[in-house]
Amino acid sequence: MGVINRVSELFDGHTELIVGFNTFLPPGYKIEMNSTTDSINVYHDGQRVQAVCSSVPSVNCNCN
Repeated sequence: MGVINRVSELFDGHTELIVGFNTFLPPGYKIEMNSTTDSINVYHDGQRVQAVCSSVPSVNCNCN
């Protein structure tokens, strides 16, 4: 999932671009932004497979 980390770095601060990257993901994968925790969550077939904090995470960031 290194691609998701790179996308989050390149598009940091541009939520619409990060979410728009869903177009390029394989079937079954989905990226969602969580504005409450400042994290990017990646799902595969409905199960969270990765969470990435923004480069300047808030106190609430939970990427576990």
